[in-house]
Amino acid sequence: MPHTTPRQKFQSSTVRRSRDIPYETPLDWIHDKRRRHEEGGRAEDALAVLALGQALVKAGQAGQGEALYDALVRGATWREVALALGCRPEAARQMLREWAKDQYSEYEGVQLRFTVEEYRAALALTDLADTERGPTTDATEGTR
Repeated sequence: MPHTTPRQKFQSSTVRRSRDIPYETPLDWIHDKRRRHEEGGRAEDALAVLALGQALVKAGQAGQGEALYDALVRGATWREVALALGCRPEAARQMLREWAKDQYSEYEGVQLRFTVEEYRAALALTDLADTERGPTTDATEGTR
């Protein structure tokens, strides 16, 4: 009996809802499966395209806050960040505020990523003018 790889198992699985796709599924597997369903002509194929597309969107958004923070601490301006995101600087600032709050939160009594000082420093970045570059230091370069 031939061995079925995890990729083969995923490719042969039925997807109708985004929750049918395990979180840890590699993006290239999702993309390949979506492309196959785009060629189908049934309602089931259209539903799979929607679900797989949603999984790709969620995966893409998952790292946006951290990438935004990294860009700022490495010297990007709010205007540059907003252009990269395709939004206005204030919308980008709000994304950072929400992401920083998530990093500072506690989960079941365990401090997640940011200390109070790191949280305040992240929020201070939102006070920079649209074209102002934040202070980059050895402590922030290459971290996070």
